[in-house]
Amino acid sequence: AVASAAFVMQDKVASSLQRPVQSLRDVVFLGKRRLSLEVLKKLQAFNTAYSSLRHVTATERAHLVQDVASAFDALGHPNSPEVEDCPAYDDPNPVLSDRFASL
Repeated sequence: AVASAAFVMQDKVASSLQRPVQSLRDVVFLGKRRLSLEVLKKLQAFNTAYSSLRHVTATERAHLVQDVASAFDALGHPNSPEVEDCPAYDDPNPVLSDRFASL
C-alpha cells in the first residue's frame, strides 16, 4: 500500500509536469513551491517512512520491535520505583500493554 501510494504520487507529478520523477524525494523537491506547508510536511514524513521501509529488511524490523519491547520490559512493573520516577511515565494503556506483551 505504501509503495503503491508512492508510485501514484510520482506518476501524477511526472504527468503534470511533463518530466521524469524518479523518487518521492523528487516529489518533495518539486512540491516545495506548489504544496501547502501542511501537505509538504506530510509528504516529507511519508517519504521518510517509505525510505525506511525500502532500506530495512524484515529481519531488521523484527529486531527493532524486539529491542523496543525488551527495553520497556526492562522498566519493570508500572508501580516499580524506576517507572514512577520516569518523567515521561503515564498510566499504561491496557490495550497497548496487552499487544506488546504478546511480542
